[in-house]
Amino acid sequence: MDRAYLICQNQSGILSSSDWIALVEIFVTLVFGIIILTVVQNRFTNNRAVKDFFISECASIKTDYKVFFDQVYRNKHSAKYIQEWFKVMTLKIDSFEFTLKKEFEIYDNLSSKHGKIKKFLTSRTELNEQYREKIVKLTQGSKSELLKEHKQLTTLIAQLIVSINKAKRK
Repeated sequence: MDRAYLICQNQSGILSSSDWIALVEIFVTLVFGIIILTVVQNRFTNNRAVKDFFISECASIKTDYKVFFDQVYRNKHSAKYIQEWFKVMTLKIDSFEFTLKKEFEIYDNLSSKHGKIKKFLTSRTELNEQYREKIVKLTQGSKSELLKEHKQLTTLIAQLIVSINKAKRK
């Protein structure tokens, strides 16, 4: 500010060419500063918004699984419903992972874990024996294993969220 004040203060009241050059220099520096600040801030905001989207998708998958596990654990679904639910989740997870890899080059094990859980549940003897029933009643052993699978899935999703936060966008 002192420099601008001194430039404008001369004895004749008319700015010399060096004064004009100094004023233009100050103006250009100010404009570049604003442009750089705007570009950096927009990139950060856009990157954060994309990360927040993927993190919310992780939370959605976690919630979907929590509700599903809770209902299966409490014997609330038929074998047909369980199979259909896995089909829908497979599509959701595949789409999520495809876009995640494209945007951040993050390679996770979510679809692999989903496949293991699907195989675990759909290969249960009680599911096959009760296929035509309105609800499937799992044994205590199957329920205990289901809880372990849920814990592993929750841990995997937490790790994925950390990876998303650390990742740099392509």
